[in-house]
Amino acid sequence: MAELTRILGQHFSSPLIVSVEPNSALWDKVIYSAKSDSNFVLARCALGTIPGTAFLETYAQNTDDSYNSNLSTLSSRPAFPEVAGYVKHSRLQVRVNTLDNLTESYDHQFIDVLKIDVEGYEPEVIKGGKKMLVSHSIGIIITEFSSILGKEAVSGSLTSIAKLLEPYGFIMVSVCTDYVTHGLSTYANHNAIWVNPCACIAASSSFA
Repeated sequence: MAELTRILGQHFSSPLIVSVEPNSALWDKVIYSAKSDSNFVLARCALGTIPGTAFLETYAQNTDDSYNSNLSTLSSRPAFPEVAGYVKHSRLQVRVNTLDNLTESYDHQFIDVLKIDVEGYEPEVIKGGKKMLVSHSIGIIITEFSSILGKEAVSGSLTSIAKLLEPYGFIMVSVCTDYVTHGLSTYANHNAIWVNPCACIAASSSFA
């Protein structure tokens, strides 16, 4: 997150950076990583389709390792832990908000860059931002994926994300491989960058 904050600061003037983190064990770490940025705020919740509460599954490399239990998701069956040797560490009940509601709470009408890294729960986050998507109020979305079509019961595939974003005018302009692991089986993690030309034109016009 700190690296993304640095990059955004180079391209946007005094950007408001909102980090969404539902795991209370990581709140201090997130705040510390962005301590030098006065425009940073922490939203202590998860994002989903509807507001409410849900159970957050956290994972660690062994059952006694709490320090590395920073991998968490609302997804019922994320792909990463299965192939990387992670085991379930804890189950936390967390507050869930929608992207639409969160944006309204900060009185923001436009999102320049939305980075979604939720270990397979990407489709639910996107569905919770329907109002923003319909109004072309998001310029760029960065999503993670580990497969094209996806396995049964595993969400977050490139196809599932494309089906949600393309109807609103988003075009995938770039894909990069984040890393490849060779644990119980080979696993590759990628990032896709989606751009909505209509949203970008509207944002440029508002500053003309």
